[in-house]
Amino acid sequence: MNAQLEGGPDSYSPLKMDAYAFEFGTDGTIIQSPVYDRIGRAYNNHLRPYIVDLQKFAQVSRFQKFYHDHKPFYDQLIRTYRDSVGVPEIQRWLIENFPTARQDCFKIIFSPLVSGYQSASSFDEDGFREAQAHANPPYLRANADTKRSPEARRIIAGNILFTELNHSFIGPEGDKPEYRARIEKALSNLAIWNDPQKPARYYDTPRSSFEEYMNWALVSLRYVDYAPKHEQDKLIAENEEMMVNYRGFRQFAEFDQFLVKTYKARRKGDTVADLYPLIVGWFEAHR
Repeated sequence: MNAQLEGGPDSYSPLKMDAYAFEFGTDGTIIQSPVYDRIGRAYNNHLRPYIVDLQKFAQVSRFQKFYHDHKPFYDQLIRTYRDSVGVPEIQRWLIENFPTARQDCFKIIFSPLVSGYQSASSFDEDGFREAQAHANPPYLRANADTKRSPEARRIIAGNILFTELNHSFIGPEGDKPEYRARIEKALSNLAIWNDPQKPARYYDTPRSSFEEYMNWALVSLRYVDYAPKHEQDKLIAENEEMMVNYRGFRQFAEFDQFLVKTYKARRKGDTVADLYPLIVGWFEAHR
């Protein structure tokens, strides 16, 4: 089992991910899922020690009645994810561009309690591969930017989901023997790549840093393929601004421009996976 967590050194991400391994029985008792033992990367379920307290809370708050009473609202959120943020396109794009990183199942688990702690998990058990994204509900901002086209807004709305699901493709590709040691060496001095005063500091291994550079560079490639032509340059620039100045990935803009140019000039039929020798070579040249 392999999982990527985001949000810093605290334990909230594994707690809320491991909650997916429990469900309500017919009598209202919280029971272990017959499928999942845990979702996070640890060998133990982080939430299990608190099940007794959660059971008390569920009873006092009448949680199941509350959920049932508001089920039409939750069903609408599910429909929004299915219909309004491009989930089929996201899946198709990742499958086509990382053909050896096969996934048999995609799951989106969302909750307003996620806040900024989006995360991803992937499983490979007995040849069955599952990719999970743990994200916020697909709320639309009341003050949506009307200067963008509806198509651009739809693509942006899918970015967080896209950047969680793509971990299940970036990870296996970068972990191939021909790339693994090269990535470790190229990003061994993280001070070159990540600002220690900004959120990039949480990506404190060569592999996690490389994957986050790739993660959001793929957002720019998705803009190239799906965003209206006249909006692409601005969307890509905003992506680079966020990654460098807010998140602190120091060389992201240069890498992103390189990858966008390389992707546009690729041979017909080439995938992102086919570009990995050039991608890893770029990191080696800029270490």
